[in-house]
Amino acid sequence: MAFKMKAGKEGPFRKNFPSAFKAKKDEFPGLVDFEVDVKSKETTRDLLAKKAGATRGGTVKKGMEQSVKSANYKEADKALAKKGDKAAKERLRNRAINIEKVKKAREKNPDITQAEINKIMSGN
Repeated sequence: MAFKMKAGKEGPFRKNFPSAFKAKKDEFPGLVDFEVDVKSKETTRDLLAKKAGATRGGTVKKGMEQSVKSANYKEADKALAKKGDKAAKERLRNRAINIEKVKKAREKNPDITQAEINKIMSGN
């Protein structure tokens, strides 16, 4: 007579071999509980940024990935601001302010490094 494995609580394997994932914490006192960061669902902004990148097409030059990603999110923010999203309007306004800061920094120092520009754009 052969046993068939059944889904659920029944079956010889289920009874004799409990799941390793259901071990009690007291059985393994040395183990530490870790929280796992789970990526949440993509926001509307993320989806619009992907769409903007897909419609633009072409290949991205090495070292310009962040610039392209930023441009995609700028387009997404423009679309959201057009629909009345206040947070998107604020991001666009802050971006414009940071761009002006970069322009002024370039006027003062034409040999400004990309790291310095990134620091200004991040708002720090």
